[in-house]
Amino acid sequence: LDGIIPIEESDFVKQPCSDDNSLNADKHSIISNFSSMQDRKQATRCPITSLADMAVGCLVKGGISMSRTLEGFLGRNIYYDASRASLMLVATISSAIHDHHELIRKNRHKADFAGGNVSKEEFPESEDLYSDIFWPIRCLLKIAVERDFMVTVLLLLNATIPNEMRRKKQRIVVGMRMSSHRPSLILCRSIVTMIVESSNTAAGLLLSLADEYGKNRYWQSLDHDTRLAFALISVHGKYPLLREAEVRAWAVEQLVLCTNASAGVDTDDGLETASNIPSDWLRDLFTACLSNAGSYVERLYTRASPFPSQESLSVASIVSAEASPIENNDVYQPQEERNRIKSALSSSPESGGLDFDLMIPALLLLQRRSVKWSEDAIFSTQSILNELCDLAGRYSPYESAFAFDSATVTRLCAISENVQAAANLIGGRNGFVLKCADVLMTCVGMTMDKAENYLLTGEVNVGPPRQIHISDAVAESSFIPTNGHHQLLSLIEEHVLS
Repeated sequence: LDGIIPIEESDFVKQPCSDDNSLNADKHSIISNFSSMQDRKQATRCPITSLADMAVGCLVKGGISMSRTLEGFLGRNIYYDASRASLMLVATISSAIHDHHELIRKNRHKADFAGGNVSKEEFPESEDLYSDIFWPIRCLLKIAVERDFMVTVLLLLNATIPNEMRRKKQRIVVGMRMSSHRPSLILCRSIVTMIVESSNTAAGLLLSLADEYGKNRYWQSLDHDTRLAFALISVHGKYPLLREAEVRAWAVEQLVLCTNASAGVDTDDGLETASNIPSDWLRDLFTACLSNAGSYVERLYTRASPFPSQESLSVASIVSAEASPIENNDVYQPQEERNRIKSALSSSPESGGLDFDLMIPALLLLQRRSVKWSEDAIFSTQSILNELCDLAGRYSPYESAFAFDSATVTRLCAISENVQAAANLIGGRNGFVLKCADVLMTCVGMTMDKAENYLLTGEVNVGPPRQIHISDAVAESSFIPTNGHHQLLSLIEEHVLS
């Protein structure tokens, strides 16, 4: 222990990896002020604290091979100085990032010398590549949790690795020229995941950080593609950033813009946004909301249901038994199938409920693009959308984490021309009329105005009667109900007979 060389303040400030002098000066100021506070505490340090700090120093110098032992020590020991230990780990993080940038410079310099053109990532996408960066961050967050030091730790990280926390481009010197480098998505996403995973309050504190110029909050400082990736960060099967008001408001705004653009509604930037929201992200968003609500997602992937329907003698069931099965039908659903979907969509009481403002627009976009919500699912996108809208329009005994904006979602259903979704969302008599009108539009070819007029007044102008020649064989055949009859019988049973 006597051979340990104390860490000086200069050890924590690495040579800049960019030419941004204002950022480097700001980083130096934060760490310098933090270090000077520790110098004032030095006179009052007791021997046991000094021994604990020396143990931390030994373990830090041991590198990744001693990182697990260091993490356990930081979680159990109560005598080490949290501020001094944090500075040692920040220095290690800065050194690891500096070495990583040096490796990038060397690889690019070799490529330039050989006349090659570096157009891809210099490194393979693997978390093992960044293990020397991850372990000190993990240990630093351990201090933040055990010593209630999260605010200070996040400020230190924000000053030391701002670009890696935001996936921002930075300028590096390669030979005799300046080049730009954008950190890997795996590196940046892993850092943010470790932060969010460390405590329940870490996500909110992370979003409250400002950028190096103090103008933008953390989420506003991210690029669009980075926001898409970070919004769906998973921690133990949950997606905590989607529960943060700032991230959720951004997601809702993007879905509205995308829906407007896909429907041809004039917006300022909707067309550009629509092309930047892939269908895979919409799928992941829907399943993420289900996971946050504690829903039984696995029930949407299998026919077996623990809650079989008890209405075996219903009208729809009798019709289904006497007629041929109807497959791939988004309007007519046997009651048993609807019960299975609703049981899968049910949320746990303490979860904050289903986030309809995110889930319904996501499914509307998938349905408009004719994309399945999941390749392995047995229920169609429209079937799940119908039941989701039905749940959104009903009273829930559990308190929701966010107020449902029914007016905006109903408008999105309308501009998406999804009558079934709008009908289930509205519910009641008007919803029943819309559902029947949709059947008449689909099966008879009526317009919406004529279908509504016929259902409400019983009058419809279908033009002069057509001459239909019926052969004797057809005339003598028995009546066979069509798909439209099945749909109407199901709707009558649900809204009139039940």
